[in-house]
Amino acid sequence: MSDTFRRGFLFGIFAILIFISFAAVDSQKFMWIVLSSCSFILLIIDFIFCGADKFIYDPFYSNWEQKQAQD
Repeated sequence: MSDTFRRGFLFGIFAILIFISFAAVDSQKFMWIVLSSCSFILLIIDFIFCGADKFIYDPFYSNWEQKQAQD
């Protein structure tokens, strides 16, 4: 799954949930707002951490130092 497809899909889900939360009756509005908030948080996490060059987990400082010295 490519980054653009995944992000577009998450944004589409977020947009649909926003429209549903505006159209929901008062007794269910809170549930739809919570679901919209959760999908927005997933979208933000995807933008921040999910990408080929975005987040590299390497717990050893020496490896990071070697990668920076090559540049």
